[in-house]
Amino acid sequence: MKATSPQNEPLDIAQALTKGMCPVCAVLLHFQNSMAERMLPNGTDHLCNHHAWLAAKMAPAENAAATFRRMLQSRAAEAKAEGECDMCRQVRHEEELQLRELATLLNRQTVLAWMSQQGSICFRHAAQLKDKLPIRLQAVLAGILARTLEDLDQELSAFHERVQRGDRSGYGVLGRAAEILVSQRGVLR
Repeated sequence: MKATSPQNEPLDIAQALTKGMCPVCAVLLHFQNSMAERMLPNGTDHLCNHHAWLAAKMAPAENAAATFRRMLQSRAAEAKAEGECDMCRQVRHEEELQLRELATLLNRQTVLAWMSQQGSICFRHAAQLKDKLPIRLQAVLAGILARTLEDLDQELSAFHERVQRGDRSGYGVLGRAAEILVSQRGVLR
């Protein structure tokens, strides 16, 4: 199973089941980037630091300029720091939907078997998912997380040994470790 979807198409949690990656993080990053790419000039009233920069990078230039101008004109400098970021609110809502969808998928034997053998989940999403699962699946989730951590520890150990020998290949393991520890880059807490 591999996470694939054009950036402007929704990514389903089932499509995000990829070895070594948290499927919830993958969907949220895709969702967040898609929101930025589809930003409308009048669709956003408040952006946090992260999402303002994401919009500056990914939104259609004329839409980002119109949004930023409107925000500048409608707020005093000190007032703009107050209020909730529109994109953060949407990402949190999407996160909740995807966690519920993953909980539902884990009731399917094929998904449960795949996740148990190859799937991964970050600490954050494992903690959030646990409360959405029946007791019998909470134990399986703990096993998935334990296997993920064991696999990652072995990869990090092998990488560390290679680095000590002067072999600098395999830096991707550092990104996977960061994702498991604190979520995928760009997914806000």
